[in-house]
Amino acid sequence: MLKICLVAVLAAICGVAYPLSGTVALAPGSTVNNANTLTSNGLNPIGTLVADTGLQAFSFTGSGLTTTGELREVVYRQPAPDVTLDFYFQIEVTSGEVFAVTAGNFSSFLTSVGTDSPVSLLGLGPGLGMPSYETRSASGGTVSFIFTNPISAGEGATSVISTNGTDFTDSNIGIIGSGGGTKTLDGFQTAPPVAEVGTFWLIGSGLGSIALIFRRIQRRRS
Repeated sequence: MLKICLVAVLAAICGVAYPLSGTVALAPGSTVNNANTLTSNGLNPIGTLVADTGLQAFSFTGSGLTTTGELREVVYRQPAPDVTLDFYFQIEVTSGEVFAVTAGNFSSFLTSVGTDSPVSLLGLGPGLGMPSYETRSASGGTVSFIFTNPISAGEGATSVISTNGTDFTDSNIGIIGSGGGTKTLDGFQTAPPVAEVGTFWLIGSGLGSIALIFRRIQRRRS
């Protein structure tokens, strides 16, 4: 019983991987071809909304090309018992071109990626653009969606990063234009869960109980 309790506590702290159906696993230092992820909720992500950047307008210039548009990121928690987090973002371009969108930091967590084209976050309809591929930095921190056929004016894309994390914190999303200009917007990332005082006590008391049982066995053998 003690072993089962301790395993349950550690699982609650560390989280259990539960990739969103249809996404493709993306390990640190790797690149994968894009996957189109379908949800059972139509235009809505699966789970419960836990964080939202709201609509963010952007404008930047690179090599004489001005790129403008809007982006929104939301975080959804998967239904119990997994309660892992999925990070969705939709970008819509009104002028210029977008070559890549980057998000982080996801170090020390499992990630699985895809394009969730049915989902609409901006109220402008689904984001139908498809990245050519996704890549993750060697450290595992940054996940990038690369559009070799850039997102142009009037186009958009909805992408998702499914994780085994159970907590999140503020972070950034980077946008890279075809002309080389960049823009940084508000975003979210996974974060190590903070165990409550009671949880630390439970772990400590459990280890103490194991030590007590060990001493009793040693006395019987002596």
